[in-house]
Amino acid sequence: MGSDSDVQALLAAIAENKKPDVERILEKSPGILENTKEGQTALHMVAKTGNSDICEILLQMKANTSAENDRKLTPFLEAVIAGSYSILELLKNHGGATARSP
Repeated sequence: MGSDSDVQALLAAIAENKKPDVERILEKSPGILENTKEGQTALHMVAKTGNSDICEILLQMKANTSAENDRKLTPFLEAVIAGSYSILELLKNHGGATARSP
């Protein structure tokens, strides 16, 4: 698991579409994908931003495509809400959950 500062740095790099920073942070702290901050995983965040390059990196690192945030939304559902169609395809192809759990 990554530290809170690593998680914050990763989420900021995703929000700013800084692929090199994302790669550097993941190399330093590969377990960071297990962490959530305020219910959001890195994959939830990238689903909102629509950056398919960063999404591919997270998926290659085995990010959890079925993780639910505090609102019970998976990254796939966050991508639907954001209209991130390229992310939807990537998540679907990697087994992302398309519905909420009961």
